[in-house]
Amino acid sequence: HFPVLRIGERLVVAPTWREHTPAPDDVVIRLDPGMAFGTGLHATTRLCMIALERLVQPGHRVLDVGTGSGILAIAAALLGAGGVMAVDVDPICVQVTAENVRLNAVGDRVAVSLGSLDTGGAPRVPLVQETGYDLVLANILAEVIIDMAHDFPRVMRSGGRLVVSGILAEKADAVASALEEVGLRAEQHGPPGSLEEAGWAALVLSKP
Repeated sequence: HFPVLRIGERLVVAPTWREHTPAPDDVVIRLDPGMAFGTGLHATTRLCMIALERLVQPGHRVLDVGTGSGILAIAAALLGAGGVMAVDVDPICVQVTAENVRLNAVGDRVAVSLGSLDTGGAPRVPLVQETGYDLVLANILAEVIIDMAHDFPRVMRSGGRLVVSGILAEKADAVASALEEVGLRAEQHGPPGSLEEAGWAALVLSKP
């Protein structure tokens, strides 16, 4: 029940077991999601991919927190990112992402590891220590994003962007407030121009 999906203007998600003849400008992500989240079937993933397509620039350094199947990290690499770090707290997701990275031949640009940003508790996995990312992606849950809020600016460069998703629309205000309290500026939140679909929201913020 996993069809070929067209998302945004150029991105196409094609499961490994389906044939797809791409159009000239298509950016095709071959995917075998296994037991990991992230196929493009869910609105939260689609919203992230639409924002990613608009924001990523050639050579960008990208951090994907909670990578799941690796779909966002792979999309970033195929859209021209120079280097992508994909992290997840679930070893199964790390394994699935590594396999999908190989499948899409982006292993020279995408590094995958067990890891996370700090959520205030004793870390169960390594914490991301690199800084200066141009674009940070976090398709997780509103509560986890709020817990991580103070750590997002730490890993971003000045002028960098943060895309957060996995947020129920009624929780978008609370997430935006938490991120603005740590110095980020909401660029896309609420109509007009909001990133919302089927009761879910994504927010785009920047670091001054």
